[in-house]
Amino acid sequence: MRNSRPAFFLIILVLSVLAMDSPEPSKPASAPLPDLPLIKLRPQPIRAVQVLSMDCSSWAQVEDRFKRFREAGVNTVIMRVFQNPGDIFYQFARPTKSVGVYFQTDEALVVDDILGPLCTLAHRNDLELFAWMTTRYADYGMEDREGLACRAYDLGRREYVRTRGLSVILPEVRSHLVRLYRDLARYPIDGILIQDDLILHHNEDFNPRVMRIYQLSTGKESLPSRFYQGIYRDHQGRFLVQEYTPDFWEWSRWKRDRLLDLADELRRAAIAERVQKPGLKFGINFYYETVTAPEHALAWFSQELEPAVSRRYDFYAIMLYHRQMQKELGLSKARTQSLVKKGTQYACKVVGDPGKVLLKLQTVDFERGTRIPNSEMSELFSIFLQEPRAGWALIPAGPGLDLAWLSRQYH
Repeated sequence: MRNSRPAFFLIILVLSVLAMDSPEPSKPASAPLPDLPLIKLRPQPIRAVQVLSMDCSSWAQVEDRFKRFREAGVNTVIMRVFQNPGDIFYQFARPTKSVGVYFQTDEALVVDDILGPLCTLAHRNDLELFAWMTTRYADYGMEDREGLACRAYDLGRREYVRTRGLSVILPEVRSHLVRLYRDLARYPIDGILIQDDLILHHNEDFNPRVMRIYQLSTGKESLPSRFYQGIYRDHQGRFLVQEYTPDFWEWSRWKRDRLLDLADELRRAAIAERVQKPGLKFGINFYYETVTAPEHALAWFSQELEPAVSRRYDFYAIMLYHRQMQKELGLSKARTQSLVKKGTQYACKVVGDPGKVLLKLQTVDFERGTRIPNSEMSELFSIFLQEPRAGWALIPAGPGLDLAWLSRQYH
């Protein structure tokens, strides 16, 4: 880490002065050097802000924002490097496409090549820059290729339908993403955070070719009739499943492993591009259910933390969005905070090294778009700080984020 250098040089300086003051005669150059104690410096935890959009209209304003992040104690900026429909454009960018990526590649539409200057400004202000990048939804320019699309089983209509994004189990889709991530890693970024679209819901992926791959690898058919029991409609009009069969759980674990295989391929491709500059950090976003209701996470998203930890990624980003949890689960404020604490402890226990856990706190109510009061965020932030070795990230780091408040939380 950058902050370890002054301490190291101070030790060397002290040893040099002691050697100069010693009355002992100088030893010949061929004499063995004395053993010195090995000093291990623990890496500084990630202290991050995650940027969805920026109201900066010039590069000078971007650098000023980066300086303010650093002054508030942030050491990492996680920047969105993709543009999906509905995403807000960076004001300092000069977009030429409505969707795509913010780095140069032949694998996707390029909105504007801004990643290089962002790295320069971040490093100039003693910040690490992580690229926050999509996977399944990176179908920019490929939207019309029906054969590569993910497919779902519509529980109400009892038929297969196309759903959003690519079918990431298909070999050509994986190759496309590998090339895309290889291009991303050519930039001097310090890390990559995979977007939360590296998932398959409980009724995805029924792409015919994926169904054949599953049958060839397991000897079983992936048929809805073998997975879902008691499909019913709730009071909100949603079609739900009363019970999942043993065959469903086997299929979910198979999908989970294929998604982790893809993450491994993307990591290897990125690292291969960084032979001259090793140290690229690689992590994945995980839904809050992975640490609060693991069985639900496996069913609904094909996500499970323990198998991911066995792959030894550099960090695991846990989306402990308290307002979202409170609404979706119908919890009280106190119960929500208790669940956040439970999820934090579970994540640190499963990962083993709290320094590899990245706890994410929402700063905006995602449904209303309103800023969450500092007092409310402080209550949640204090839970994170009970695990001082764990990393944290505030999302989104928009213009409403009170950096003075952030600085007060741990200074």
